[in-house]
Amino acid sequence: MDSGTDKYLVKTETVGGCSSCGGGSAGLTHEYFYMQLDHGTPDPNEVVWMVVEDISDANGNGIVRKVFGLNDKGIKLREATITDPAETPEFWCRSIKLEESGQKLNRLAETRTPAAHNVSSSTIDEFLNPSHNGDYSNDTATLNSSAGLIEVFEYNTSGDPTGALVKRGRTGTAYYVSATDYYGDTNENRKHLVTATYAYPAEETSRTASSRITTEYAYTFWTGTDTVKTRTATLPTVASGENGSGSSITTVEYYDDRGRLRWVKDGLGQVTYYSYHPMNGQLAYTVQDADPTALPSSADNNSTKWVTSSDGSASSNKPTRGGGLPTAVEFVTAQEYDTQGRVELRLSEDGTDGTILERHYTVYETTRHLNFPYWDTSTNKPWLPIQVTAFDASGVVNEQYTVDPARTAQTSGNPTGLSSGTDQSHYFSWSRLQHDDVSGELLKTHAYHDIPSSGYGTKAT
Repeated sequence: MDSGTDKYLVKTETVGGCSSCGGGSAGLTHEYFYMQLDHGTPDPNEVVWMVVEDISDANGNGIVRKVFGLNDKGIKLREATITDPAETPEFWCRSIKLEESGQKLNRLAETRTPAAHNVSSSTIDEFLNPSHNGDYSNDTATLNSSAGLIEVFEYNTSGDPTGALVKRGRTGTAYYVSATDYYGDTNENRKHLVTATYAYPAEETSRTASSRITTEYAYTFWTGTDTVKTRTATLPTVASGENGSGSSITTVEYYDDRGRLRWVKDGLGQVTYYSYHPMNGQLAYTVQDADPTALPSSADNNSTKWVTSSDGSASSNKPTRGGGLPTAVEFVTAQEYDTQGRVELRLSEDGTDGTILERHYTVYETTRHLNFPYWDTSTNKPWLPIQVTAFDASGVVNEQYTVDPARTAQTSGNPTGLSSGTDQSHYFSWSRLQHDDVSGELLKTHAYHDIPSSGYGTKAT
């Protein structure tokens, strides 16, 4: 325990060792040391805490030393990995720089890779204490002038990220990789909406360079609210010589008055419809290649499973399907949930006539999940083996096996679990997973090619 801050700090940790194993232990020992530096200014780039991690082998020989520099918020500003620390050390250093004021305070301003640093035994102290004497000459001295990747980030006055650039070394020219524009204005609910994104295929120092590739976004809102009604994306033009149409493509998202995505119209004019569970809000029903004027009957006759097309005024904010398209396929996928919000049935349907194409059930037990794939309503059994995942009391998976479909227990045509008397003789496949009791780390996997009728068998099985 650190008496100055009343915080519990790790002192030592042994990884991979086993005191009860015959022949000794080959574990690695991690030792930690903590230091506090003078806090001269409230600058977020000032290192206030240093943590040293020494890693040694079973014989006490040092392998690696890691040193971390943290600011007063606990943000890791500096990291030095030192190999062969006792003999001929080599230094691999990373650092970040944060924005210092306003809405951008503590936003990431730069990341510096190991190749961007020039650190040795005589300058490691400067790297770890970049703001010594109130300036950042130590930071400057331990960065390469024109070598190594440095990533630079820009923000607007609201703190939104507006640009990402790269440069070689501290004084290298920064070139744009990507940029983002926002809705802006004084409305706090709208100002952070993205209105354009830009990608830069060539080296460009100007954010508005003509070579940039633009994707634009436009919004409409429900009357009297800040809830998005539609979002139109205008995608970059792809030239005919690059197998494109030579003109820009637009896609439109349609939201209901509760902010849920209900329709998407793609660049070809095809429409996808979405609906959600009325209680837990999860996606429950999807129609691919839908006809907004004639949705499948299942869309509006299962309101306890998914909301209707009129819920949230979605039917008053629907797209028009593009002209010249074939008859809508109306392929339906749906999920039904139990009272705890877990998926208990997945199905697909031909929305043009209501034919159910496939059903997949899941049954939840205290220590097992059972999947019944491709349920056959004529036999009340799955077409494929029952898939079982078993857990221990902590929720860690310890067994996975498949079972003869004939062992299905069901009530009123729905699976409820495995029938009484099911044992290992009914398994088609079986794997056991063995974990460390303390760390939970996976230690062994036992996969059987010859499943014993009882017990765990031998290594040969």
